[in-house]
Parts: sequence; structure tokens; C-alpha cells
Amino acid sequence: MIDIHQFSLPETGFIRQPQVLHIASFSSTTLWRRCKAGTFPQPIRLSARICAWRVEDVRAWVKAQGQNDALVHGKSMAAVG
Repeated sequence: MIDIHQFSLPETGFIRQPQVLHIASFSSTTLWRRCKAGTFPQPIRLSARICAWRVEDVRAWVKAQGQNDALVHGKSMAAVG
């Protein structure tokens, strides 16, 4: 399971692709494929050449991954916390 607390992330704001890749443990190609498929939060275009992700969206995705892992491994949602 991903432990988002091991990363130094702001509570709110935006993070760029290198941080997202580190948190999600994806390749860049997989990140964009998942964004297109709707299985990862959509980036926000900050300028013509800069995209970033809302920290809150990435945190929610990480939390959902932990809950999905718990369901796969037969743990109750209460145990996930």
C-alpha cells in the first residue's frame, strides 16, 4: 500500500508530474494513460506548457488505493481507518 505520509506534500495546492510519478509509482506513460481512462485524477493546465495535479485529488486517489487493497486482501473498511 502507498504511504503518502512518507512524502513531503503540501496540504493544499498543486504538484507537478515528477512528484506524482514518485507517489503513484507509475511511468509517465501509465500516468497519462490512467488520466485519459479516468482512473487517476485529471491534471490542471496552469499555463500553455505546465500541468499540475491538485494535492487533494492525489491524496484522495491514494486513500482509495488503500481501501481497494484492503478489499482485495479481505480486510474490513473499518480496519483501513
